[in-house]
Amino acid sequence: MRKGFIAGAVIALMIAGVLAVNAASGGKLGEQLFNLARAIAGERNASSITGTDYLSVSPECKMSATIDLSTDASTTVYAGPALLCNVWLSTTIGTEAATIDDSSTAKVTLPLALPIGSHQFNGARFDTSLVLNPGTNSTGVIMLEYRPLDSAQVTY
Repeated sequence: MRKGFIAGAVIALMIAGVLAVNAASGGKLGEQLFNLARAIAGERNASSITGTDYLSVSPECKMSATIDLSTDASTTVYAGPALLCNVWLSTTIGTEAATIDDSSTAKVTLPLALPIGSHQFNGARFDTSLVLNPGTNSTGVIMLEYRPLDSAQVTY
């Protein structure tokens, strides 16, 4: 019972804090939530065995090089397990959709109607590799923001 009460109190304080930050920032809630996530990234994981394990909640994503979809060639963005954070599209996709694949299996389809700008994918998981596969008639320029999951690429 006590754990539930403490958790509820913490959530209530967090919500109150977020609402206060939103009001103070002129309504930029999304930006403030991002900053809040970064601020609490050092919070200890409650299920820690050693008491020193930390749970990272900050995005910590890497940006790919600019990829030209008109080349019609698959591009391996990252050759290991990763989370897809965002896709940034600077020119429309054209007349054929593109896919983001886990090795050779399509996991995310980027439709023709995808508008120019940044699009969040909230950590879509790719277990083998992160591959951008444009359609044969795709055009446009795109960048992927991703987070490597293999221990060789994760820095602490």
